[in-house]
Amino acid sequence: MELFSAADSLFNVHHSLDERPDPHDFSMHAHDRPELYYFIRGKGSYRVEGTEYSLHENDILLMREAETHKLVIDPAEPYERIAIHFRKELLLFADPEEQLLAPFYNRPLGEQNQYHMDTLPDRFWQECFFKLVAPTQDAGGFKTRLITYLLSILQEISGLYRSSIAGGEARETTAVQLVSYINLHLFEPLSLDLLSRQFYLSKSQLNRIFHQATGSTIARYIEIKRLLCARQKIRSGMPIGESCRQTGFNDYSNFYRAYKKQFACAPLQDKNTDQHHR
Repeated sequence: MELFSAADSLFNVHHSLDERPDPHDFSMHAHDRPELYYFIRGKGSYRVEGTEYSLHENDILLMREAETHKLVIDPAEPYERIAIHFRKELLLFADPEEQLLAPFYNRPLGEQNQYHMDTLPDRFWQECFFKLVAPTQDAGGFKTRLITYLLSILQEISGLYRSSIAGGEARETTAVQLVSYINLHLFEPLSLDLLSRQFYLSKSQLNRIFHQATGSTIARYIEIKRLLCARQKIRSGMPIGESCRQTGFNDYSNFYRAYKKQFACAPLQDKNTDQHHR
C-alpha cells in the first residue's frame, strides 16, 4: 500500500507499507539514478551486487545508478519503507563538487551500502524522512521540501561515511569477484563458457552462486546493466545505434526489443522525452 508518493523528472519519492509482503513482488533490479532507501520495519535482507545485508529497523541503504539490488523479505512481517530516487542535478546548486554523494560513488560496487542509523546520537535524520512524506496541502512546495530534507539526511550519512573509510575489508567471496569481473568487462563479449574458464567453475556452479547472491541469472544481470548504460548514453545525446554498439549489443533488433521491454518505451521515445524535460 502506497502511503505517499511524489515524482517529476528529477525525483521519485514513495512511502509504502505492505502488511503481508509477497516476496515474488521484489525481483532483482537497478535504477538510472541514485536511491536512498530507509528500512522502517520488517524482516529480511537486501542483496546488492552480490553482497547480502541483513536489515534492521532504521537502516539506510544507498545504491547508485545501475547498482543492482534485490529485497529478500519475510512475508509474515509487515514491511514499511521510504525510498528516494533522485538525479544528481537536483542538488547541484547546493553541492556542486558532489561531496555529499561520495557515499554513493566513492566505493566499490556492493560495498558500504548499509548504514545503521541507530548509532547516531539523535533522530534528526528520521524526523527529516517523516516530515518529507507527511501529508500537506502545499503540493507545489514539495520539491523545496525534498531538497531541504535530503541535504540534511545526506549530511548525516556523510559523517558516518567519513568515519568508516579507514575500516572495512573488501568482501572477496566468489560472488563478489564474479560481479566485479562482469562489470570490468561489461561491454566485451561475455558468456558462461568464458566465465567458467576464468573462475575454474562449472557453468551450473557459476549460475547457482550468482543467483544465490543476486537473485538473478548472469545473463539477465548483464542485460540490465547494459541497458541502463545504453539509456544513459542515449539521454546524454549519443546516437541510438552508437549507444547500442558501445554497450555490447551486437544486434540492434535484440537491443530494441530488450530496451522496450525494460523501460516500456522505444529508445527514440526515451531520448525525445528526456530532451523535453531539460
